[in-house]
Amino acid sequence: MHLYAEQLPEGFTPAPRRTEADQTGDTATHNRKLDERLYLMLPDKNRKKTSDDEEDRWVFPTTWIQDEETIFSAAKRTIPSEIRCWYPSNQPCAVDIWSVQDPPEGYFGIKTFFLKMYLDEGDDEQINIVNGKHAWLNRGEISEYFGKVHGHNASRFYHYLL
Repeated sequence: MHLYAEQLPEGFTPAPRRTEADQTGDTATHNRKLDERLYLMLPDKNRKKTSDDEEDRWVFPTTWIQDEETIFSAAKRTIPSEIRCWYPSNQPCAVDIWSVQDPPEGYFGIKTFFLKMYLDEGDDEQINIVNGKHAWLNRGEISEYFGKVHGHNASRFYHYLL
């Protein structure tokens, strides 16, 4: 660290890691918590609300796999084309399995595959245009949210996943 500091131009002061978005609690921008990884969360469009005053349930960008489509191509389809992402692998890093009551013949539940994608280039304003509401949350915020909504085991799953 000391050698790095010597290479900086004289009088150079790095920008602070706490931004205005941190102070105001604005989660709609990825210009916050600059010292941590942030993850894109969207309202669950597949879940129907039971009342108008019910809060949205938040999920990672999610889609159904279409016929003859790979998991990787389905994941790429969830992100608007204006946003360039870097994918370290085309293989899922985790899977979550939910059983359902009265599943269709030959099925027992829902599998959710998780793939890592990193924002490479683009503006998160484009996501707002396409999807409406969104939030950029860190690991602790996601674990806390899923702990409240789905319980301790879900909280631990997301804590270790991220």
